[in-house]
Amino acid sequence: MSSIGERPTTGSGGGGGGNANITQVGSTNVNATVSGNGFLPVGGWSTKVAQAVTTTAVTYTTGQVIGGLLTLADVTPNNDQRFLLQSVSVNCKSNQTIQLDVIFFNANPSGSTITNGSALAIVTADYDKISEVVHITDWTALNTTSFAQADNLARLLSPTSGSANVYACIVARGSLTSGTTSEMTLNVKTASV
Repeated sequence: MSSIGERPTTGSGGGGGGNANITQVGSTNVNATVSGNGFLPVGGWSTKVAQAVTTTAVTYTTGQVIGGLLTLADVTPNNDQRFLLQSVSVNCKSNQTIQLDVIFFNANPSGSTITNGSALAIVTADYDKISEVVHITDWTALNTTSFAQADNLARLLSPTSGSANVYACIVARGSLTSGTTSEMTLNVKTASV
């Protein structure tokens, strides 16, 4: 046994998991179930996924989808692992200030209209696939480009069943003129629960 602040002297170290007992002040034992690699989870993991958004050189209007349905690959290190959505940001090649909504789905909303340049239309059958909506309103002008972010989210999400991916789409909540077919990048930061 070891005291708080010292390394535990009991527990499983190598592959299969087990129990570890850590003695607290006052001789109270805390039993922690260890799984996976056999170590107590300390620190967890975090990752950033950057997804290029293919746009059209047009003006998007309120309610239109920018870039169509996106697949954000490997937002977690393991299939079916729940995660915390920490932040969402957008890099734009032009100077923008409009609100964008980023909608996350835990399954493919295949019955809905989520097409670049078209009005977003979620059908009833896909309603329960929406897992989160993030409003991006905090823009910083960087001369001719811009950056927007929504931070400190800590939203609990699940990936698409059997994968480490989620689906997402970006919806304009104002007028956005795109001068290129590669106008923006969507960045998503996730972390362990």
